[in-house]
Amino acid sequence: MLFGYGETHDRRSPKSDHRLVHDHLVRSADAPSDIISFTHDIRAPEIERELSKRGVKPTALRIDSAYNMGGFKLMRKVIEDATGLSIDFQVTFRDAAIQRLVDNVFDGIQVTAPMAFDVHPFISTT
Repeated sequence: MLFGYGETHDRRSPKSDHRLVHDHLVRSADAPSDIISFTHDIRAPEIERELSKRGVKPTALRIDSAYNMGGFKLMRKVIEDATGLSIDFQVTFRDAAIQRLVDNVFDGIQVTAPMAFDVHPFISTT
């Protein structure tokens, strides 16, 4: 499993609040071209059960809370339950490391959009 994480900033907040966001990718050594990607908004009842064991009454929690709540062990459990696969190895990296790699090794990447477009960010309030 590849686990990437970084920060996002909520521009609506005067405090410039930030939170961690995560990406989970599962890649099989038996089928290297097959990659499973998970959106961070998937509900993960395993996290809720873990918090209940600790005496905390949880609300519905998303998959991107697994690492913060229980480290690699809980994150592995969540992904294994979601896929039915056995996770043998985990690699963790910050998204900024990928940015530095692309900038330093490839001298950046130029993207040309075929047409103009406006971006309106969606920021969840939950």
